[in-house]
Order: sequence, then structure tokens, then C-alpha cells
Amino acid sequence: MKKILLTLFLSALFFCELSAVARGDVIISADEFVRLEWDATATTQSGPAGCMTSVANVYTSGNNYTGMAYDWGGYMSVATYNSELSSGNRAGSCSGSSCSTYGVLSCTSGVDCSGYVSIVWETGHYSTSSFHNISFEIAQNAMKKGDAFNNAGSHIQLYVYTDKSTGLPYIMEAAGTGTEKSVFRRLSSWPSSSYKRIRFDSIADDVDPSGTIANPIVIGSFPYSDSGNTRNLVSHVIDTYSASPSTKEFGPEFIYRFTLAEPGTLTAGVADLQSGVDNDIHLLSSLNLNGDDQAVDTIARNDSEVSEHLAAGVYYLVVDSYTGSKDFPGVYTMTATFVSDSGDSGQDEDVVDTADSVADADEADSGDSVDDGNTADSGDSATDADDANTGDSATDVDEANTGDSVADEDAVDTADSGDDGDTGDTGDSVSDVDSEEAVDTTTPAKNDDGCSAVFVF
Repeated sequence: MKKILLTLFLSALFFCELSAVARGDVIISADEFVRLEWDATATTQSGPAGCMTSVANVYTSGNNYTGMAYDWGGYMSVATYNSELSSGNRAGSCSGSSCSTYGVLSCTSGVDCSGYVSIVWETGHYSTSSFHNISFEIAQNAMKKGDAFNNAGSHIQLYVYTDKSTGLPYIMEAAGTGTEKSVFRRLSSWPSSSYKRIRFDSIADDVDPSGTIANPIVIGSFPYSDSGNTRNLVSHVIDTYSASPSTKEFGPEFIYRFTLAEPGTLTAGVADLQSGVDNDIHLLSSLNLNGDDQAVDTIARNDSEVSEHLAAGVYYLVVDSYTGSKDFPGVYTMTATFVSDSGDSGQDEDVVDTADSVADADEADSGDSVDDGNTADSGDSATDADDANTGDSATDVDEANTGDSVADEDAVDTADSGDDGDTGDTGDSVSDVDSEEAVDTTTPAKNDDGCSAVFVF
């Protein structure tokens, strides 16, 4: 009988074959949960009749929130979350002090920490105690975007990259303690040794991503427009720019390249698409960097727009994320127009040389253009402490995301908010609400991956 049960268990465990998922896809998917904006109503506050009766919801009617609600045992996509709230479900399972008192409920919607990581890793629904079945332990200095910190029986966090200023990690997580009780992104202290540094078995490195020094995005004609998300960490190389060397741009960037066949005026701008984001625009005549990772041939830079008369030749636009006490990467739209001295607006091939689509080798730095997420290089010499974004046309984003009820990426919260019963996690900046993340075996509605409700313990 025991052999039969074991066979059935192993069959269920591997029922859903895990396919490879790219690191960039993991980060972009995870960020959708972080930057999800939604409005709380009387219905999402209370849920259907009989749902957590008389238990106050931390998400109150009439307020706008950023980040999916924390729901103990929750495992669903952003689309499913929005649909369930529209259908009358309660947002999250959290009261002021606990998120698990009522157990796993079908009348509540959101994700918990393990459900969140399971979704973005594109697995079945795993718990913090079973992620070891689909991952392996790695060294901290080998971590790359999309890897994780896992404390079996307690909590799991996604690693994004290491902050160059502080040497601390940016993480994304669903947590039910502290003030957030949601999915959010923040600068964290390094988790304690109880958190294993793990890598998903089926995660794959991005192959020659566009937007790096080695492979810039080619602007083939004007007018031009492109949208991106610097949180994806496609490139993390350029720290400062010679046009404003004291302005720190330590966050991730996207690099664009264009060729002009005749002189004229280039105007380029960047618009941030969400609060808490500060991407800047830079115009370069080469991608040459000095030993301090400064772009030494910067023609102009600004918080929102640059406009310069240029001779015929090869140029670069870089959308880079500003750094104050932390980095401010995120979603953006970049636009560019060109008017030649002859009055041409730039669509013709005699203005933009579209055949020149790859950066010349002598203009590209031979170093890696993709940051692997390793611990910060202590050799960074850009140590300017001035948080003012010199040359910006507008005041940079405040450290607090005012108007949001979800705290905005606080610098480093080293306090353990801890009602999880952990005894040795003093290095954890956010601890989990309970001794174990729930894995729902009775409410298939929480399962959203199309893998026949495979739950692993």
C-alpha cells in the first residue's frame, strides 16, 4: 500500500512537465504583480456574504492600491485577480494582525509568497517546503535575476539585482506582515542563513537581449517610439555620464542606437509611466566607458528631454534609472524625432542609415553589458552623495509613494515584523506571517496554471 501511495505521489509531482522560462520573463511577470493598481470597493473590502465575517480588511473601500493583495494560500494571475475582484471576492485574507486565521478561502483573492513565485516561475503550485523539488542551492555571489531566497516552512523572496551603492539586494515578494500585506519590490538587507539561495531548475539566461552595449536597440527611422521596463535589468553597466558626472544613474538601463546620414536636430524624451519611477534620457556619441563606468562621450542628459543639433554619424540614446538613496527603475516610453537641416523629418533612408544595425566593435566596451546580479562591485568610484538629480527639469521622485497605501520601496527595513515564530531570522527585513505558506488542496480555484491542480508538499 505504501508503495502505491508513493507512486501516486511521485506521479502527481511530475504530472506537469516544467518547461524553461527566461529570466527576463520572470522579472517582467513578477513586476506586473508589484505595479498592479486597483481600487478597493465596499465589495472587495467585505467579499461575499459569510466571507471572514466581521473581520476588518486592511484594504478599505474608496482607496487606490499598488501591488496585488496578500492572500494566504493564494495562487493566481493578475488577470484572474482582477476578474475575481470584479465578481465580488474579497481582496486578500489579511486583517490588521493576521492573514491566515481563517485558512485558505475561495472567497478571497490574491497571492501568498509561494504562490507568487510559483506563478512567475511558471510551475505548478509549490510551497516553501517543496521548492527544493524543482530547484538547487547556489552561492550568494552567483545569484542572478529571478533566483530566490527560500526559508522552508516560512517565506520565499525573488532576487532581482544587487544595488551598486549599498551592496544590498533588491527583492520582490508577497508578504503578509508589516504595513504592506501585498506584493511589492524593495531594497532589503541580505536574508539570514536560514534562507537558502536557490535557482529554479528550468530557468534560462536571456540570450543576447536587446538594449545592451553589445546589442543596442536599433532606431531605423523617425519619428520613433518604444516602451520598456528598466526593472528587467537588461543592462546594468553605465553608472554616470560625463555631461553631469555627479548625477548617479546606478540603476539598470536600455541602450538605443541610430545613424544619421546628414546633419539635423534630434529631440528625444522619456516619460515614466508610474509613480516611484525615475528614468532619465542620455544622448551619446559613443559607448566608451572609463574605469569608473562613466559614459565619457555624453552630449546631453536630462530628466525628461534632450534636443541637440548633430552632424551625420552614429549616436546612442540611453534610458537609465536615476539613483538617490535607492534606484528608481520602472516602466517608460521613449520617443525621438529628427529634422534634418534640409527640412526632412527623418523617415527617408537618406536621413537614417538603416543598414547600420550593429554597433561597431571599436565603439563598444568589451566588458559584459548584462549584469548577472552578482554582489555589487566595491570598485565603483562614483561616490557622490548628492541625491539631487543635477540637470533634471523636475524634482525627482519622492522616496515615499504618496497617495499609495502600500509603502513605496523603503530603503532598508531591517526590523523583523515577525509573527512567524522564527527564532533566527534577525537579518530578515520582512518575515512571513505564519510558520508555513499554505498550499491549497481543497479549493482548485486558487490554482491558475492549467496543470490539473497539482499541489506539492
